[in-house]
Amino acid sequence: MKKKIFSLLIAVVTVFSMYACASRNTALVLSFENDKTTFEEVSDVLRSRLERLYISNTNIDITEISAGELNVRINGTSLSDEQLKILLYSESLSVKDAKGNTVLSAEDFMDCSVGFDPSKSDGTGENGCYVKLTFTDDGAEKFKELTRRISSESEEKNRKLFFFSGKELIYEPVINSTVISKDIMLTGEFELTECILSSAQIFSAIKPLPCLVEVKLE
Repeated sequence: MKKKIFSLLIAVVTVFSMYACASRNTALVLSFENDKTTFEEVSDVLRSRLERLYISNTNIDITEISAGELNVRINGTSLSDEQLKILLYSESLSVKDAKGNTVLSAEDFMDCSVGFDPSKSDGTGENGCYVKLTFTDDGAEKFKELTRRISSESEEKNRKLFFFSGKELIYEPVINSTVISKDIMLTGEFELTECILSSAQIFSAIKPLPCLVEVKLE
């Protein structure tokens, strides 16, 4: 078992390192509505998003150019189109019930990350990963009451919840019992890189940047 777990960790480190080994840099100029947010707030969100993409903070340089404008430079890494989309994502996470009512919003979630279950891994990390969503304290209490209520519905269609990232449906669980936890797992046949990107996108939907008004690639 120790050898299997060690092999999983090696695979994780290898895949994570892929994000920091590209031969080029990434440079962006972002404009934002400075009457709605501050440079520090935007910078913190961008750094936290890059962290979920496993970009080392030591390779990130974010500087203020002027009021409402900043420069982002990522040394040694050329972000893919999908990674750039996640970095600049402006939509929010929401959860709807079977009637289409919004029952949870981005404010009810605290984090989204990658988790690992070595017992389900083949030793390469490809089948042992999952996306972990973490609620705030208030969000966990809301989710507990929500699942308690809908789990008593007799028809399966009425026991469903629909998780949306913007307009994209990303998770559609059937609730059969009350959930008393701050964490929920989104499982599936994820490859590790897919799991990283999925969790990073959901995290961006938890911490949206609707204040961005222009993006320029340098």
